[in-house]
Order: sequence, then structure tokens, then C-alpha cells
Amino acid sequence: MITDKNLGIAIITKQWFIEGVESILNDPTQYESIPTEHCIDILKETIQEVRAIAEGLDSEGASEQLVKFLVNKCPAGGSEGLPSIPQFYVIPKIHKKLVKHWPIIPCHSSAQAPVAKYISKMLKPLVKCCKFMLHGTKHLA
Repeated sequence: MITDKNLGIAIITKQWFIEGVESILNDPTQYESIPTEHCIDILKETIQEVRAIAEGLDSEGASEQLVKFLVNKCPAGGSEGLPSIPQFYVIPKIHKKLVKHWPIIPCHSSAQAPVAKYISKMLKPLVKCCKFMLHGTKHLA
């Protein structure tokens, strides 16, 4: 297995990896199991909210390209038209003492990803102007 930060290749046991994943997922302070129906309800609600944002921008005269971009991860149709649910996975952190497994949930294909990307782009100039906001460790130094 390739390690993070390009530290090379590490050999780990399958059991060590599985136990680490299970310890993360079984921690009730971090994760809660929800029924599939509830997950589908959340997805449907998210799609409705994203579509409402796009429709609001459309009614204010935003470009057609922007409106289409914002809803491009929101399929039309019933539950078979729902976007895929992001899949949880773990990166082993063999060089760490306390946190040996780093949980990852990729949301690049989620329904709200285009809206988040757009908002982030719009906020960048405002954030840059804020003298009281840190922009990284170099800025802190």
C-alpha cells in the first residue's frame, strides 16, 4: 500500500486495516448509522434545495451556463435518478501515533458540489481582503 505524503510503500496486515476502519465507524461520537430511506430523503431534500438555488439565480438573470452547472449533479426523476452516495474509505497513517487511520468521504460528485464550488469561488476575493483572516501557515508566520 502506498502511504500518504509520498513516504513510500508500507506493508500492513488486512486485519490491522479492518480493525482500524471498524474502530472509526463504531465510534458513536463520530458516526451514526442511518437507514437507507432516511439517506434517500436527505438526497432528495438536497436536490430540491440545489434546484431552488439555481431557479432563484435564473429568475435574477444569471447566465444559463451557470444555472446548468449548478444542477448538473442533480438528476431528474425518482429515486432511481438520485446521485450516488459518497463511499467512505480510509487512508492508513502509519507514521502517526494517535490517529492511525484517516477517514475520507469524497463529495466531488455530490449534488451540492457545484454550488459549493461556485460559492467558494465567489467568496475568495472577499476572504482575501480580510486582514483578520489567516490564509495559511505562511500568513500566520
